[in-house]
Amino acid sequence: EVELGAGRFIPSMETALIGLTAGTETMIDVEFPEDYQAENLKGKQAQFDVKIHSVEAGEDPSLDDAELLKTLGVEESAGEAGLRDKIREQLGRERDKAATTQVKEQVMDGLLAANPIDVPQAMVDEEIQRMRQEAVQRFGNMPNNDPDAMARMLPDDLFKDNAAKRVALSLLISEVIKEKSVKVEEEHVEAVIARYASELADSDQAMQYYRSQPQIMQQFQALAMKERVVDTLLQDAKVTDKVVSFDDLMNPN
Repeated sequence: EVELGAGRFIPSMETALIGLTAGTETMIDVEFPEDYQAENLKGKQAQFDVKIHSVEAGEDPSLDDAELLKTLGVEESAGEAGLRDKIREQLGRERDKAATTQVKEQVMDGLLAANPIDVPQAMVDEEIQRMRQEAVQRFGNMPNNDPDAMARMLPDDLFKDNAAKRVALSLLISEVIKEKSVKVEEEHVEAVIARYASELADSDQAMQYYRSQPQIMQQFQALAMKERVVDTLLQDAKVTDKVVSFDDLMNPN
Protein backbone atom coordinates (compact mmCIF):
# COMPACT_ATOMS: atom_id res chain seq x y z
CA GLU A 1 0.00 0.00 0.00
CA VAL A 2 1.39 3.39 -1.01
CA GLU A 3 0.02 6.63 0.38
CA LEU A 4 1.07 9.40 -1.98
CA GLY A 5 2.39 12.42 -0.15
CA ALA A 6 3.09 10.53 3.07
CA GLY A 7 6.82 10.58 2.35
CA ARG A 8 7.37 6.91 3.11
CA PHE A 9 8.70 6.22 -0.39
CA ILE A 10 11.36 8.06 -2.37
CA PRO A 11 9.93 11.18 -4.09
CA SER A 12 10.57 10.06 -7.68
CA MET A 13 8.63 6.85 -7.06
CA GLU A 14 5.62 8.74 -5.70
CA THR A 15 5.77 11.16 -8.61
CA ALA A 16 5.83 8.28 -11.12
CA LEU A 17 2.71 6.75 -9.55
CA ILE A 18 0.61 9.93 -9.81
CA GLY A 19 -2.16 9.56 -12.37
CA LEU A 20 -2.05 5.78 -12.66
CA THR A 21 -5.43 4.07 -12.47
CA ALA A 22 -6.59 0.74 -11.07
CA GLY A 23 -5.60 -2.18 -13.27
CA THR A 24 -2.59 -0.41 -14.77
CA GLU A 25 0.54 -2.52 -15.23
CA THR A 26 3.60 -0.55 -16.24
CA MET A 27 7.27 0.12 -15.59
CA ILE A 28 8.30 3.29 -13.77
CA ASP A 29 11.65 5.07 -13.71
CA VAL A 30 12.96 5.92 -10.25
CA GLU A 31 15.99 7.92 -9.16
CA PHE A 32 17.30 7.39 -5.64
CA PRO A 33 18.16 10.68 -3.87
CA GLU A 34 21.79 11.57 -3.14
CA ASP A 35 21.12 11.34 0.61
CA TYR A 36 19.53 7.87 0.39
CA GLN A 37 20.54 5.67 3.35
CA ALA A 38 22.00 2.90 1.15
CA GLU A 39 25.41 4.12 -0.07
CA ASN A 40 25.32 1.93 -3.18
CA LEU A 41 21.99 3.42 -4.33
CA LYS A 42 22.66 7.13 -3.79
CA GLY A 43 21.88 8.99 -7.01
CA LYS A 44 21.30 5.73 -8.89
CA GLN A 45 18.49 5.18 -11.40
CA ALA A 46 16.30 2.09 -11.41
CA GLN A 47 13.15 0.70 -12.98
CA PHE A 48 10.30 -1.02 -11.18
CA ASP A 49 7.44 -3.07 -12.57
CA VAL A 50 4.22 -1.99 -10.87
CA LYS A 51 0.60 -3.10 -10.94
CA ILE A 52 -2.10 -0.86 -9.54
CA HIS A 53 -4.70 -3.00 -7.78
CA SER A 54 -6.89 -0.15 -6.52
CA VAL A 55 -6.89 3.60 -5.99
CA GLU A 56 -8.54 5.28 -3.04
CA ALA A 57 -8.92 8.89 -1.96
CA GLY A 58 -8.68 9.90 1.65
CA GLU A 59 -10.53 12.65 3.47
CA ASP A 60 -8.59 15.38 5.21
CA PRO A 61 -9.61 15.68 8.87
CA SER A 62 -9.95 19.09 10.50
CA LEU A 63 -6.81 20.30 12.27
CA ASP A 64 -8.49 20.06 15.67
CA ASP A 65 -9.84 16.54 15.08
CA ALA A 66 -9.39 14.57 18.32
CA GLU A 67 -8.28 11.37 16.58
CA LEU A 68 -5.77 13.24 14.43
CA LEU A 69 -4.30 15.01 17.45
CA LYS A 70 -4.03 11.74 19.37
CA THR A 71 -2.33 10.01 16.44
CA LEU A 72 0.24 12.79 16.20
CA GLY A 73 0.92 12.84 19.93
CA VAL A 74 -0.79 16.18 20.62
CA GLU A 75 -3.03 16.76 23.63
CA GLU A 76 -6.64 17.27 22.55
CA SER A 77 -6.83 20.39 24.73
CA ALA A 78 -3.96 21.94 22.72
CA GLY A 79 -6.09 21.88 19.58
CA GLU A 80 -4.93 23.29 16.27
CA ALA A 81 -2.37 25.59 17.91
CA GLY A 82 -0.72 22.62 19.60
CA LEU A 83 -0.63 20.74 16.32
CA ARG A 84 1.03 23.66 14.56
CA ASP A 85 3.61 23.91 17.34
CA LYS A 86 4.29 20.17 17.00
CA ILE A 87 4.76 20.47 13.23
CA ARG A 88 6.99 23.53 13.63
CA GLU A 89 9.14 21.63 16.12
CA GLN A 90 9.39 18.61 13.81
CA LEU A 91 10.32 20.76 10.83
CA GLY A 92 13.00 22.40 12.95
CA ARG A 93 14.49 19.00 13.77
CA GLU A 94 14.40 17.97 10.12
CA ARG A 95 16.08 21.26 9.15
CA ASP A 96 18.85 20.78 11.70
CA LYS A 97 19.32 17.14 10.70
CA ALA A 98 19.55 17.99 6.99
CA ALA A 99 22.02 20.82 7.64
CA THR A 100 24.19 18.58 9.83
CA THR A 101 24.12 15.82 7.23
CA GLN A 102 25.19 18.16 4.44
CA VAL A 103 28.01 19.64 6.50
CA LYS A 104 29.20 16.15 7.45
CA GLU A 105 29.19 15.02 3.81
CA GLN A 106 31.07 18.15 2.70
CA VAL A 107 33.71 17.66 5.39
CA MET A 108 34.17 13.98 4.54
CA ASP A 109 34.37 14.75 0.82
CA GLY A 110 36.91 17.47 1.56
CA LEU A 111 38.98 15.14 3.73
CA LEU A 112 39.06 12.56 0.96
CA ALA A 113 39.85 15.09 -1.75
CA ALA A 114 42.73 16.54 0.26
CA ASN A 115 44.16 13.14 1.13
CA PRO A 116 43.81 10.73 -1.81
CA ILE A 117 45.07 7.32 -0.78
CA ASP A 118 45.28 3.84 -2.24
CA VAL A 119 43.26 1.33 -0.26
CA PRO A 120 43.93 -2.42 0.10
CA GLN A 121 41.75 -4.40 -2.29
CA ALA A 122 41.10 -6.97 0.42
CA MET A 123 39.45 -4.29 2.56
CA VAL A 124 37.39 -3.10 -0.38
CA ASP A 125 36.24 -6.67 -1.07
CA GLU A 126 35.19 -7.05 2.57
CA GLU A 127 33.28 -3.78 2.41
CA ILE A 128 31.53 -4.87 -0.81
CA GLN A 129 30.33 -8.01 0.97
CA ARG A 130 29.10 -5.92 3.89
CA MET A 131 27.27 -3.47 1.64
CA ARG A 132 25.70 -6.31 -0.35
CA GLN A 133 24.41 -7.87 2.87
CA GLU A 134 23.01 -4.52 3.98
CA ALA A 135 21.18 -4.18 0.66
CA VAL A 136 19.72 -7.69 0.97
CA GLN A 137 18.46 -6.98 4.48
CA ARG A 138 17.01 -3.65 3.39
CA PHE A 139 15.14 -4.95 0.36
CA GLY A 140 14.07 -8.33 1.81
CA ASN A 141 12.72 -11.23 -0.29
CA MET A 142 16.24 -12.00 -1.50
CA PRO A 143 18.33 -15.18 -1.12
CA ASN A 144 20.54 -13.97 1.75
CA ASN A 145 21.61 -17.56 2.49
CA ASP A 146 23.00 -18.06 -1.03
CA PRO A 147 26.16 -15.93 -1.58
CA ASP A 148 26.41 -16.83 -5.27
CA ALA A 149 22.81 -15.81 -5.96
CA MET A 150 23.34 -12.58 -4.03
CA ALA A 151 26.45 -11.81 -6.08
CA ARG A 152 24.57 -12.40 -9.35
CA MET A 153 21.65 -10.17 -8.33
CA LEU A 154 23.88 -7.51 -6.74
CA PRO A 155 27.27 -7.65 -8.56
CA ASP A 156 30.45 -6.14 -7.15
CA ASP A 157 30.42 -3.29 -9.67
CA LEU A 158 27.29 -1.94 -8.01
CA PHE A 159 29.19 -1.34 -4.77
CA LYS A 160 32.89 -1.02 -5.58
CA ASP A 161 33.14 2.78 -5.86
CA ASN A 162 31.27 3.46 -2.63
CA ALA A 163 33.07 0.57 -0.92
CA ALA A 164 36.45 2.05 -1.81
CA LYS A 165 35.26 5.45 -0.57
CA ARG A 166 34.06 3.96 2.71
CA VAL A 167 37.37 2.18 3.28
CA ALA A 168 39.42 5.27 2.44
CA LEU A 169 37.36 7.45 4.77
CA SER A 170 37.59 4.86 7.52
CA LEU A 171 41.38 4.88 7.30
CA LEU A 172 41.56 8.67 7.14
CA ILE A 173 39.17 9.09 10.07
CA SER A 174 41.26 6.67 12.12
CA GLU A 175 44.33 8.78 11.35
CA VAL A 176 42.53 12.00 12.36
CA ILE A 177 41.41 10.40 15.62
CA LYS A 178 45.00 9.37 16.36
CA GLU A 179 46.68 12.59 15.25
CA LYS A 180 44.18 14.95 16.92
CA SER A 181 43.54 12.73 19.96
CA VAL A 182 39.79 12.87 19.33
CA LYS A 183 37.78 11.41 22.17
CA VAL A 184 34.09 10.70 22.67
CA GLU A 185 32.62 11.45 26.07
CA GLU A 186 29.37 10.05 27.43
CA GLU A 187 27.67 13.41 26.84
CA HIS A 188 28.39 13.16 23.11
CA VAL A 189 26.82 9.70 22.88
CA GLU A 190 23.84 10.85 24.94
CA ALA A 191 23.31 13.76 22.55
CA VAL A 192 23.14 11.35 19.60
CA ILE A 193 20.73 9.07 21.46
CA ALA A 194 18.50 12.01 22.40
CA ARG A 195 18.45 13.29 18.83
CA TYR A 196 17.31 9.97 17.40
CA ALA A 197 14.83 9.35 20.22
CA SER A 198 13.26 12.79 19.70
CA GLU A 199 11.91 11.60 16.36
CA LEU A 200 9.71 9.01 18.10
CA ALA A 201 6.45 9.50 19.98
CA ASP A 202 7.79 8.30 23.34
CA SER A 203 11.36 9.59 23.39
CA ASP A 204 12.04 8.56 27.01
CA GLN A 205 11.05 4.96 26.32
CA ALA A 206 13.10 4.98 23.11
CA MET A 207 16.19 6.19 24.97
CA GLN A 208 15.80 3.46 27.58
CA TYR A 209 15.50 0.86 24.83
CA TYR A 210 18.56 2.17 22.97
CA ARG A 211 20.67 2.06 26.13
CA SER A 212 19.67 -1.57 26.72
CA GLN A 213 20.89 -2.67 23.28
CA PRO A 214 24.72 -3.05 23.09
CA GLN A 215 24.77 -3.25 19.30
CA ILE A 216 22.72 -0.07 18.92
CA MET A 217 24.90 1.68 21.49
CA GLN A 218 27.99 0.74 19.47
CA GLN A 219 26.41 2.35 16.41
CA PHE A 220 25.62 5.51 18.38
CA GLN A 221 29.18 5.63 19.73
CA ALA A 222 30.50 5.35 16.17
CA LEU A 223 28.18 8.17 15.06
CA ALA A 224 29.28 10.31 17.98
CA MET A 225 32.93 9.71 17.11
CA LYS A 226 32.33 10.65 13.47
CA GLU A 227 30.62 13.86 14.59
CA ARG A 228 33.55 14.66 16.87
CA VAL A 229 35.92 14.13 13.93
CA VAL A 230 33.82 16.50 11.81
CA ASP A 231 33.85 19.11 14.59
CA THR A 232 37.62 18.73 14.92
CA LEU A 233 38.20 19.17 11.19
CA LEU A 234 35.88 22.18 11.06
CA GLN A 235 38.05 23.94 13.63
CA ASP A 236 40.86 24.12 11.06
CA ALA A 237 38.63 24.65 8.03
CA LYS A 238 37.50 27.81 6.29
CA VAL A 239 33.73 27.83 6.77
CA THR A 240 31.36 29.96 4.72
CA ASP A 241 27.74 30.31 5.82
CA LYS A 242 25.10 30.11 3.13
CA VAL A 243 21.44 31.04 3.43
CA VAL A 244 19.12 28.58 1.67
CA SER A 245 15.39 27.98 1.64
CA PHE A 246 13.89 25.05 3.53
CA ASP A 247 12.99 23.34 0.24
CA ASP A 248 16.53 23.70 -1.13
CA LEU A 249 17.96 22.39 2.13
CA MET A 250 15.74 19.33 2.16
CA ASN A 251 16.09 18.72 -1.61
CA PRO A 252 19.63 19.86 -2.47
CA ASN A 253 19.51 18.26 -5.92
